[in-house]
Amino acid sequence: MYRRELLFTTVVITTVSLVGCLSGGAQGPKGVVERFIDAKNDGDFDRVEELLYPDQPMPFSDDDLSFFEFADLQLQSISLISEEDDEALVSATYRLETEDGAITDEPEVQLKQYDGSWLVYEWDSDLAAH
Repeated sequence: MYRRELLFTTVVITTVSLVGCLSGGAQGPKGVVERFIDAKNDGDFDRVEELLYPDQPMPFSDDDLSFFEFADLQLQSISLISEEDDEALVSATYRLETEDGAITDEPEVQLKQYDGSWLVYEWDSDLAAH
C-alpha cells in the first residue's frame, strides 16, 4: 500500500513539474508578455526596456508610460499563438480604465530569444498612442 502511494505521489509531482516546464512559466513567452504588461501598467520604463529585444525601438514613449500610472490596466486573457525554436507569437487582451472610460486592446506580441531569454521583439497594437 505504501509503495502505491509513493508511486502515485511521484507521478503527480513529475507531471506537475513537466507541465510547468513545458508552459515556460514566468520565463516563457506568455510570462514575459504578462511581465511586460505589468511594467507598462506600473509606468516602469526601465522594466519595459529590460524586456525588449536589443536594438528594438521602444514601442511606448515616456509620456505613454506615465499615462499608465493614472490608469488601471487589467489583463483579461493571454494565449500562445505559436512557438518555434527561438520565435513566439502571443495574443493578449487587456482592458484599460481611465477617468474618461474604458478601452480594450488586443495586441499581438512577437517574441524572440536572446541569450536564452524570451524578449519582446514587436508589439502590434491598435492603440499606438497608448
